[in-house]
Amino acid sequence: MKNQTTQQFLKETIQNKKVSERKFWEFREFIAPGSFVFKREGFSKQETTKRLALFNTDIHWPEGTIHFLNYDSDQIHSAEFLVTGNKITDAVKEPGQDAAEILLQTETDFLYRTKDGTLKLIFIRPLEVMKETNGFYDYNGYDKERVKDKSWLVISTIAE
Repeated sequence: MKNQTTQQFLKETIQNKKVSERKFWEFREFIAPGSFVFKREGFSKQETTKRLALFNTDIHWPEGTIHFLNYDSDQIHSAEFLVTGNKITDAVKEPGQDAAEILLQTETDFLYRTKDGTLKLIFIRPLEVMKETNGFYDYNGYDKERVKDKSWLVISTIAE
């Protein structure tokens, strides 16, 4: 069932040429249940560097970049960030450097199979989309300045 659901999620993503943020969250939470770790002020740079090594990925570190969420299950590992810019290349250094097969690539969505066969999914969205998808921050109150002028970056690996 999990593999069939994974394949359906991938098929829809490729057909639509875009990740459905809501479907991604549903897929992650219901098909690959795991645990979240949320840090409002962000993980330390050392913790983030270690996490990014899991993805064989690095990001640009302009002032104000916040790595705020990790998700782990037996099938999916994710890291989520508040970043500046609105394209993947604004935030991620050399996206796809470990790609063996590119399934979808746009300025905001990147899905590919790595050389070891793992699926990697990267997408970036405006903060307005993040507000509709998750409620980790108090967007209009306490965290208003923290999230101001930011985009939402998600980096995930998916085991098939």
